Amino acid sequence: MKDRFHQGQEAAIYGKWNVGRNALSAMRLVATKDQDAPSMAAIYPLSQAVHQKFLVDTIKVAYEHYADEIKSVVPEQYRTRLQLLTDRELVRQMHFPANPAEAAAARRSAIFREFFLFEVQLQAIKQRDTAQVNGLRIPFDNHKVRAFIQTLPFELTAAQKRVVNEICADMLSTKHMNRLLQGDVGSGKTIVAAICMYAAVTAHFQAALMVPTEVLAEQHFAKLSQLFEPVHVSVALLTGATSAADRKVILERLRSGDLDIAIGTHALIQKGVDFNALGFAIIDEQHRFGVKQREVLRAKGLKPDVLSMTATPIPRTLAITAYGEMDVSTIDEMPAGRLPVRTLWLHKQQQGRAVRMVEEAVAAGGQAFVITPLIAESEAVDLKNAEAVYAEMQETFASKAAVALLHGRMNRTRRTPSCVTLLAGKLRCWFRLP
Repeated sequence: MKDRFHQGQEAAIYGKWNVGRNALSAMRLVATKDQDAPSMAAIYPLSQAVHQKFLVDTIKVAYEHYADEIKSVVPEQYRTRLQLLTDRELVRQMHFPANPAEAAAARRSAIFREFFLFEVQLQAIKQRDTAQVNGLRIPFDNHKVRAFIQTLPFELTAAQKRVVNEICADMLSTKHMNRLLQGDVGSGKTIVAAICMYAAVTAHFQAALMVPTEVLAEQHFAKLSQLFEPVHVSVALLTGATSAADRKVILERLRSGDLDIAIGTHALIQKGVDFNALGFAIIDEQHRFGVKQREVLRAKGLKPDVLSMTATPIPRTLAITAYGEMDVSTIDEMPAGRLPVRTLWLHKQQQGRAVRMVEEAVAAGGQAFVITPLIAESEAVDLKNAEAVYAEMQETFASKAAVALLHGRMNRTRRTPSCVTLLAGKLRCWFRLP
């Protein structure tokens, strides 16, 4: 780079410090203060075969030849109101800014442009999916649904009733339902899902509930099987742990229409899983599944209505922004007798406080669980793992509480004792990987 500078010129350069060579490597020119040099220079991520100067020169030539071909995407009325650049100016000031103000203006305009296109795409998806010709009408038996609700051992909250009505109204319409149901843990999302699945079954459609883990699938299966037994709705569990013999029977029942509701993990979207008349699909903890995975489940049915559920609190503005293609229903009321959910975010240095909170909960007769991002230690990432935390907590609570380890790599034989003692209330401290 020596040919680009002269004595007395000021320049800002950055790079990676190489300890062995005691020098900067992969140097880049950030800015210079010189009458004959540009005041700022863009920095690009490079491959080993492409040099910074070559890329800068190529972009410059491309801009000089084709700048007139750059058309603005964001409508003029929004650009004027929000003081945004045209796409042509955006490209120029992004690649060849004369000063920091131009670079900042280009970045601001580029960010808005990206989000604008994202929102337009979401609205296009919503317009396509809500078109009258695209939907599946589910004419459920309202008398049976009301009778089913009456058999529940508790009264639905006003929020649950409102949400059930919103979902059922979508089911009765000819538009395709794509709805997000959000509510805190314990707010009653599962019973809302159960009522809507039963409604679909009364209209002679099948329903599916896809969850991210086997543990959660088993929990839903146990609860819903008991709930649907009095109304003679058949339910099956399909996960990676399902035996080959049971899987064959379940798949045949799904194809023939003999099975009303399937509950499972990613196993539900595997090749060979075919439904006779899937009309209602529920995706629990929807953020754990990718767009393609959700689309595969949808493609297995008759353009089924889709209900996604999440316990993650999503502010209204973010819900409108990030889930613009979905209608949003919120259960904002806890059932009677439920304690309010309290969420805390603690620094690593405050780990002692978290342990004391667990001790207090255990001393009061309660239970606790810790979720870690990894099962075992990994050289690739430095994150907490379940096995290490389990060992720490065994030592911490050795004389105070029973501690067990539960994760997805355990077979059913190893996992069952922990689940049984957990449900019986004997297990006070539970550590698992979701």
